[in-house]
Amino acid sequence: VQTILAAGVTLTTSPLAAANITQGSTNNIVYAVRMDVASLPVTVNSIQFNLGGTHDNNDLTVCHVYFNATAPTLSGAFFLFANIPATFAAPHTYNATFAGQTIAAGGSGYFIIVVNTSSSATSGNTVKINGLTDPVSFGYTTSPTIINNQTDAAGTQTILAAGVTLTTSPLAASNIAQGTTNNIVYAVRMDVASLPVTVNSIQFNLGGTHDNNDLTVFHVYFNPTAPTLSGASFLAANIPATFAAPHTYSTTFTIAGTQTIAAGGSGYFIIVVNTDAAATSGNTVKINGLTDPVSFGYTTSPTITNNQTDAAGAQTILAAGVTLTTSPLAASNIIQGTTNNIVYAVRMDVTSLPVTVNSIQFTLSGIHDNNDLTVYHVYFNATAPTLSGAFFLAANIPATFAAPHTYNTTFTIAGTQTIAAGGSGYFIIVVNTSSSATSGNTVKINGLTDPVSFGFTTTPPITNNQTDVAGVQTISGVLPLTLINFTGNIINKEEVQLRWKTAGEINTKDFEVEWSDDGLHFTTIGLLQAAGNSTQDRHYSYLHKMPVDGNNYYRLKMRDIDSRFTYSLVIRVIATINALSITAFPNPVADVLQLHIVAVKNETISLTLHSADGKTIGTKQFTVTKGSNRLNWDLQFIPAGNYFISSQNDHFKTMQVIKR
Repeated sequence: VQTILAAGVTLTTSPLAAANITQGSTNNIVYAVRMDVASLPVTVNSIQFNLGGTHDNNDLTVCHVYFNATAPTLSGAFFLFANIPATFAAPHTYNATFAGQTIAAGGSGYFIIVVNTSSSATSGNTVKINGLTDPVSFGYTTSPTIINNQTDAAGTQTILAAGVTLTTSPLAASNIAQGTTNNIVYAVRMDVASLPVTVNSIQFNLGGTHDNNDLTVFHVYFNPTAPTLSGASFLAANIPATFAAPHTYSTTFTIAGTQTIAAGGSGYFIIVVNTDAAATSGNTVKINGLTDPVSFGYTTSPTITNNQTDAAGAQTILAAGVTLTTSPLAASNIIQGTTNNIVYAVRMDVTSLPVTVNSIQFTLSGIHDNNDLTVYHVYFNATAPTLSGAFFLAANIPATFAAPHTYNTTFTIAGTQTIAAGGSGYFIIVVNTSSSATSGNTVKINGLTDPVSFGFTTTPPITNNQTDVAGVQTISGVLPLTLINFTGNIINKEEVQLRWKTAGEINTKDFEVEWSDDGLHFTTIGLLQAAGNSTQDRHYSYLHKMPVDGNNYYRLKMRDIDSRFTYSLVIRVIATINALSITAFPNPVADVLQLHIVAVKNETISLTLHSADGKTIGTKQFTVTKGSNRLNWDLQFIPAGNYFISSQNDHFKTMQVIKR
C-alpha cells in the first residue's frame, strides 16, 4: 500500500516583550512565529497577518517580512518581502506573497514581521499581533498538516514620541547700540525626555517698534549649557531681518543642518540681531514668549510642553548723544607765511554710547582769496582747544579756494577718532597762510550760520549748540619779531617762572602775559616792555606768584608799535598747590575789579584793600566754593593810585592793584 504523506508543520509564537517603538524608526519587530517541519520539506510562498492595536492610518509607513533560520532576530535574517504599505488603521489584515522559502524535513525557521513608523506617528498608539485570536497564517506550494500553537506571547509595541519642554530664559530689558552685532533678544531652553530629538528649523516673531531699516540680519545659536554666546555654535547665520515689526521669521538650520539633544538632555536656542548703523534710537526689539512663543521644526513629532513666558525684556536701540559747542576764540591777527593758526575749535560731548568720528565738514568764510591760504589741518585734543597735546587727524589738505568755501575731509592720519560715552574732546581747525597772503584779508568760521559737522560710523542724534564765538582772524604782515622759545617751570613750590627768548626785534612794543586755568578763558596777568629794536637774542622772564592747583595755561600776546600782534603757542604747567589763588583783572582797573578766585575748599574769605602807605581802605567778604569762582569788587569811588589786596588766608600772597 502506498500511503500519501504530507509534511507536518507546527507554528509557535516567539515571546516578544512589550516595548516602545519610536517615531520615524525602522524594522521594529512586532511578531515572530517559529515554523517546525516534520516528515517532508515545505515551501512557504505567502503570509497573512492582522496588525491590531490602536494605531491609525498615519502611524505606520511599511512592513517587512524577514526569515531567520536560527533565531527570532534580524541578525542573520533576510528579506522575504519588503515595503508592504502599512497605511491602514488597526485592525487590518495584510497578505504578502514571496518567491518561496523552503524548510527541510526536520528543520525550522522564524518568520519575523517588522514595521516602520511615521515621523509624525501619534505617541501612545499601539501595534500588536495576537497569535491566539489572530494567528499568522501561511501559504504553501503543498498542503501540509498544520498544528497551530501560536499564543498571545508577543507584547504590545507602543509608539513613543520624545517629550520636549520649552522655557523662556529671563533676559533683562536693556539697550542695544547702533551698528552692533550679536545682540541677544531671546533664549529658549529645550528640555528633552524619553527619546532624543533632532531640531532642524526655528520660527519666531520679532515684535517691538523697530522698522525695516533698524536691523540687518539675525543669527540663531545653540549652547548646551547656558543662554549665552560663550561656548555657543551657529545654527543659522546672516538671515536678513529687514522687515518692520511685528514680523514672523522661519529658517532652517543652514550651518549645522540639525541639532540633536539626547534623551534627558537640554540646551538653549539663542536668537540674536545685528543693528544697522543708522537704526532709529528708541525703537525696540522684543519676542514675547507668552503671546508669540518660539516654535521649532523636528525630524520627528515630539510631544511639546510649552512653558514660554514674557520673561525676555524689550531691547531698545540706543544711539550716542552728541553735543557740539563752539570754543571761544579771540579775534586776532595771523601772520603771512605762518603755520597752525587756529581758526575754530568745536567741543564734542558724548553721552550714552561711544562714537567714532571719521570725517569733518566746515565752511571757511571771511574775505580771503584763493592765494591767501595754503593748507589746513585738523587736530584733536582730548582736554583743551589748544595744539599743546593735540594730534593730527587730517593734515596738509589744500585750502586754495576763495572764501566762502566748504571743505569736506576724511581723517587721513588716524582714520577715525573715538570718544567714549561720557567723554569729550576738541576738534581744532588750523590754517597755514601764504607768505604772499593779502594783508587785511580775513578767515572765519561762523558756528551759528555755518556750523561744523561730522561724519560718524553710526548715526547719533546731534544737539548743535555751536555759536559765533570764534573771532575773525585777520591776515597781517610779518611781525618784526622771532620767538625762539617759551617755557614755564615751578619754582619755590608755589610759583611759576615763565621765560622766553627772541631773536632780533624791530619796532616791538611789549609782551602781555596771559594765564588760564581751563585753556579757554585767558586773563592778562603781566605786561613787559620789549626791547623795541635789537639784532641780538633777548631773554625775558615773568614770575607768576599765584598759580592754581593743577593745570595752568600761559601764552604771550606779542605787539609792535603799530598795534599789530600775534600769540605764542599755549604752554601748560601743572602745579601742586594747597593755596588760595586770586587773579584780578582788568589791572589797572577803572571801576569794577573782577576777581578770579580758585579755592581749595568751600569757605568764606575776607579780603582787605590797603593804600600804598598801609592804610585800610575797605574790607569785603566773599563766599567761595571749591574750585573756580568769578566775583566782582566795585572800586569806582576810590582815588587813582597804587593799592594792595591782602587776606587772612595763610597761603595767599599780597596782590597789587592799580586804580586809574
